[in-house]
Amino acid sequence: MKQKMSIGQTITNFFKYNWFRFLLAIALAAACLITYCVTYSDWVSPIVYVNGLFIGGALCIGVSLMSVVLLFGFLDIFSYYFNRKTTENGKEDLYEYSERKKSLRMKNPLNFLPYLFIGVVAIIISVILNY
Repeated sequence: MKQKMSIGQTITNFFKYNWFRFLLAIALAAACLITYCVTYSDWVSPIVYVNGLFIGGALCIGVSLMSVVLLFGFLDIFSYYFNRKTTENGKEDLYEYSERKKSLRMKNPLNFLPYLFIGVVAIIISVILNY
């Protein structure tokens, strides 16, 4: 019988298993901020930090939306043509391929949340710093 986990345990497990995606999202937002500051050669003006954070947050939200598109399998038809896996009857068909990918994707269906969370936090910080 499966025990029901509390909300605190669920959140802890989510952060524990997605820590790499959180670090990747933070690195992506920080890289956008640093690139924006280097591009404008201005490390003093606060508007440069606001714009860099906003762009980094928007990019993280874009990555999370792309992860949702991949989660639902909308781009499976393109990745199928690059698939080299063969079965005993030859190459697996598109249905078998998409079902196999769906079962792999459902192991962690919320993999887009770290990017969305960091993106929203970066945009909120940039809006707060703007005023």
